[in-house]
Amino acid sequence: MRTCRVFAASIFTLGLLTACGGTGSDSVAAGPGDPTITAVPSAWPNQDELNQIAMVVGRIGEDEFAEVYAGHAIDVQDDRVDVWAKDSAEFEAAIESMPWGHRVRLHPADHAAIDLEPTFQQILRNQDYWRQQGLPVVQSGVRHDGSCVEVGTPEPEQAERAFPQRYPGVPFCFSKQEDSGNPWQEDRPSPAG
Repeated sequence: MRTCRVFAASIFTLGLLTACGGTGSDSVAAGPGDPTITAVPSAWPNQDELNQIAMVVGRIGEDEFAEVYAGHAIDVQDDRVDVWAKDSAEFEAAIESMPWGHRVRLHPADHAAIDLEPTFQQILRNQDYWRQQGLPVVQSGVRHDGSCVEVGTPEPEQAERAFPQRYPGVPFCFSKQEDSGNPWQEDRPSPAG
């Protein structure tokens, strides 16, 4: 049996990532006042409901508790939504008061997403700079657990030295990601040949 975790984070990538898929379709209402949304087909019967719970958790976290909310991930195998937040009794109480609160696991986070998001946005604006430095950013985003700003690049060891100099005081996680170039600027043959 394969484990499938769907992560929600501010991830920028030049590739197309696919999470879990399957057959079947359902409509699930997230809660009172929420519109019914046609869910994406899934091999996991509980994924649609968990997606809806995660959507509501994200909305509550981003709208009402942005100073503590880091992100969330869906664990379809355990029928839970894992949520990361800085210590907040009010946020915990808000989640636990929901009818589906027992399906949410809360975990401590070092940083709220709102604390790391400005650096992620700056990295996006600095794409050309990093490419000129020989450090193209293939993937970047705020990690859903609030631990760091993730950066995928062909030279993670070099990036580990360079990024903290440009963005001091920000926690980073680096991974090796091969650069396939900018797919939007590739030379393509014209339709006429």
